[in-house]
Amino acid sequence: MALEVKTYSSISDLVKDIDNQINTVREMLGRYLKMMEDLREKVEKMKKFEETIFKLTGKRSTVPTAEFELAGLKIVVGVKPNEELSTIEDVVRALQDRLTALQKVRKAVEPLLASGEEVGVASYLVQVIDGIPVKILIKMV
Repeated sequence: MALEVKTYSSISDLVKDIDNQINTVREMLGRYLKMMEDLREKVEKMKKFEETIFKLTGKRSTVPTAEFELAGLKIVVGVKPNEELSTIEDVVRALQDRLTALQKVRKAVEPLLASGEEVGVASYLVQVIDGIPVKILIKMV
């Protein structure tokens, strides 16, 4: 979990930052969805190929996947397309969750933006957890 505080001089600056993050997440999501689609095709082709081999030989392919852990990092050697697909699906779910959270925050701060910049506000301190604003502190002059 990444925790940070960002300072904005106006609500419109905060909204611009949120909009930029939303656009970035959407772009990333598009790339990963394309990757996921390509991997699904690969998995289907692999299944058909393995089924053909099974019909011809009566044996299933047993190519081993090796997993190692190094200082808390999982290393997988000989990864199969379905394992790669599963990893990409996890990333897509996380990006979709992040996009939803950012959109909720964006909607929540809209009334502040619509009311115009408040007189006497020095800055806005925003607590951010994993890239999602969770608290806005309004500093008065």
